[in-house]
Amino acid sequence: MSTRGFSDPGLNAERVRRDNLGRVLRELHVAGSLSRSDLVARALLDRSTIGALVEDLARRGLASETVGRGDGMPGRPSSLVNLREDGVRVLAMDIAAGSNAAAVIGLAGHVHRQVRFPRGGRRSVRATIDSLLPPVRDLLATAGGRSTIAVGVAVAGVVSRSDGVVDTAPGLGWEGVPLAELVADRLDLDLPVYVGNEADLGARAEHVRGAGVGVDELLYVSGEIGGGAILDGRSLASQDGPLCEFGHIPVNPEGERCECGSIGCWCTEVGAGALLRRAGVSSGRGDAGSSGPGLEQVIRVAASGEPQALRALDTEARWLGIGLAGLLNVLGPRRIVLGGFLARIYPYVIDRLRDEVDRRALRTARANLEIVPGRLGEDAALLGAAELALEPLLQDPTLVSTAEITPDS
Repeated sequence: MSTRGFSDPGLNAERVRRDNLGRVLRELHVAGSLSRSDLVARALLDRSTIGALVEDLARRGLASETVGRGDGMPGRPSSLVNLREDGVRVLAMDIAAGSNAAAVIGLAGHVHRQVRFPRGGRRSVRATIDSLLPPVRDLLATAGGRSTIAVGVAVAGVVSRSDGVVDTAPGLGWEGVPLAELVADRLDLDLPVYVGNEADLGARAEHVRGAGVGVDELLYVSGEIGGGAILDGRSLASQDGPLCEFGHIPVNPEGERCECGSIGCWCTEVGAGALLRRAGVSSGRGDAGSSGPGLEQVIRVAASGEPQALRALDTEARWLGIGLAGLLNVLGPRRIVLGGFLARIYPYVIDRLRDEVDRRALRTARANLEIVPGRLGEDAALLGAAELALEPLLQDPTLVSTAEITPDS
C-alpha cells in the first residue's frame, strides 16, 4: 500500500512536542520565572502538558522548580519554574564605530560578565577581531556557567543574515567582509556564529527587555543613526539584510557628502559627530557611544545653560524630528525608542523633537505615539546579539541534550 501523501504521525507528534517545548522556554526566557499556572495561561497548553514540558527542560539543565510564596489562599503554595543561570550561555560581541564589547550571556538575558573598550579609530576586520580575542578568552574562562553554545555579533553595517557577510559598514570602513567566517576561524571555538545589524539587534533587545516591552509596533533609532523596526511583534529585518538603514535616508539635498557616497544622508545631520561639531567640542575615542568624554562635556555645559551647546542640541532635535516624521508616516509605530547617546540627550531634545514631528507627520500616524528613551543604553546591541545567538535554542530546545550541559568542573 502506498503511503504517498501521508505524513508520519510519529514525526508530527515529535514536531509538535518540540514546538511546545520551545514555546515554554521562550516564555521563561522573556519572563524569567513563572508558575505552572502562568505557563498554562501564556503558552495556551493544558496543565499536564506543561508539567511534562517543564520536566523535560529540567532534564536538559535549562530549568528548575522552587516552592513559591503562598498567596494567602488555602492549599500548598504554587511552585515557580525558573531558568537556570548556570545553564547554557552564549558569547555576544558588539563592533561599533566608537567601541567594541563582549559578554557572556545566558537565558533570560542574564549577563555573567562583560567588557567594553574604546575602538581606537578605524581598524581592519582582522585587527578588530584580534583586539577582541584576549577579553573574550578571559570572559569564557572566568564567567562560570555551563556550555557555550553559540556566538552572536552585532556590527554597525549592512549584514546578510543568511551567511554573516557584512556588505558595507561605512563607519568601520569595511566592505564585503565574511565576518561570521572570520570570527569562527579566529576564535577557534567550533561554534555557530550569527551576525546582525547593531540597530536591528538593539531594537530586538529593547523589545524583549527594555523600553519596548509589551509594544508590538516599535521603531528604534540608535545613537549612530542606525534603526530597527518591530512590526506586529516581528523584526522587519530579512534574511538577506536589514530593511532599516535609516541613517542613509536622504534628508538634506544641500547637505554634506556621507561616507556611503551619497549627499545629505540623515546620519550626516544627526549623531554624535554632528552634535559635537555644532557644539564646538572636539570628538575623541568612544564619543560615538552614549558616555564619551565629548558628549559628557556637551551635556554638562548644556545643563549650565551654555548657548552654543543648547543651539547644537536644538539643531540635533530638528533634524532628528525631520527623519522620524518620514519614518512615522511610512511605518506607523506606536512607540519610538531613542537608543545610545540619544537617550542621554533626551531631556534636551524631546520638546523640539515632538514639535517637529507634529509639524511634519500625518495626524493618524502620530495619534497615540510615544517617544521614549531606551533603557538598555549602549548595551542594547550586545544584548540583541545574545538574543540572536539564542534564537535557534528557543525555537528547538532539543538541540541541547543533558550530556551537552554537564557543569564545568
